[in-house]
Amino acid sequence: MQQPETNGFLQWLLAPWKDSRPFRIALLLILFVSVGFRIFLISQSTWQRVSDSRDYHEFAESLIRGEGYRQVYTGETSIYHGLTFYAYRMPGYPIFLATVYCLFGPYPQVAMAANLAAEVLSHLFLLAIAYHLFGRATALWSQALWAIHIFWTTSLMTESLFTAGFLFLTALLVYGAPFRSKAAMLAYGSVACAITFLRPIGVVVYLPLGVLMLATRIPFPRKVLLMLIAVLPTAFCLFLWTHRNHRILGKNVYLTSQSGRVNAKEFGVHFELVYRVMKKQGANEAQIDQVLKEMITRRIRANPYLYPRVYLDRLHKLLVPQGPQDLRLLHLETLFSGPRNSPWVLPLARKLYYQYHAVYLLAAVGLLVMIGRRTRYREILAVLACFILFHPAVSKTYIRYAAPIFPILILCAAYALASFGILAGRLRPGKKELTHHRAD
Repeated sequence: MQQPETNGFLQWLLAPWKDSRPFRIALLLILFVSVGFRIFLISQSTWQRVSDSRDYHEFAESLIRGEGYRQVYTGETSIYHGLTFYAYRMPGYPIFLATVYCLFGPYPQVAMAANLAAEVLSHLFLLAIAYHLFGRATALWSQALWAIHIFWTTSLMTESLFTAGFLFLTALLVYGAPFRSKAAMLAYGSVACAITFLRPIGVVVYLPLGVLMLATRIPFPRKVLLMLIAVLPTAFCLFLWTHRNHRILGKNVYLTSQSGRVNAKEFGVHFELVYRVMKKQGANEAQIDQVLKEMITRRIRANPYLYPRVYLDRLHKLLVPQGPQDLRLLHLETLFSGPRNSPWVLPLARKLYYQYHAVYLLAAVGLLVMIGRRTRYREILAVLACFILFHPAVSKTYIRYAAPIFPILILCAAYALASFGILAGRLRPGKKELTHHRAD
């Protein structure tokens, strides 16, 4: 594992801010625009109790009222009416919301401000990764592209916080500390545990860690010890969570009780009918989820081509923007069409969606250029590949579920843009420049 030039992870993170004065001024200007734009959008947003955002908010309100972690469902999905959910969603984000509300008041804009703070941290982590791997030009481009990625700031959902944690772990992998220190590996495992309790897909962060661990030249017994240290926080907390769920629901719910519901439609299982019938029988969320998963398993066994077909469709939706479907799932009309909104905000937000098309295309180019130049991309490729290959195997995919890797795709797109600058402006001095590992 390549050793960083600076001493200490914090110094490594702050190294870009010790570069030349013009570079620091450019970073500050981008950050100022990014924060200002997000504050303006928060002032323009109209939060409504819909979909996942409502669920997280209601779980948080239940915690604040001292009623425990539960949701008596009264939302727009009629088949859920009459059910009380105890494990339908991981408790991390509702606990975070409840904490923020207790400290600053139960106002949606307060939670949005917390999302903004998480996205500023993502700025910091993305900047350090880009700067140390690929240089100043890539760092500046990555900051500019992240500055206009504003879709999750105003939503009371997990994306902003989860992405910050995901990027922090990616930064740790690039820095290399988990492979050299038990304390750093414990930190990695603790943050991995935290983001798993935000969204179950958080467990995926152990895959790139394991892949890179295998490639690290340290004794095998130490590799085993370090991986055990990393897994310990998540294993312990999931044990407590599962025990709590078994006590309340009578069944082991290791992550959430919605995995059957989330996967049912793609495998031809009519979950609405299952919910209606089992509700009449007095079944709880865990019992319904178990039946749905059993039905999905039978479908897969009956048709060996079904799972590969579903997997490839999910992979396509994760890697290719879906246009109108994505725009609907972003809930932009709900957020920016209220009486307090300026009339041009919603059209602007819709236009900004098309950054996905540009970033995905440029990211593919950037990855090809990285590989062609044999620059350092092992950690980036490990994180991207593990997430992209694992997610479709366990859950449906759409634009929201790609949120954690979007900063990494931005990094690859920024590298492509910086490389275009080299090819356009610095090709004339000679071919040597084309094989240089820096993009600036």
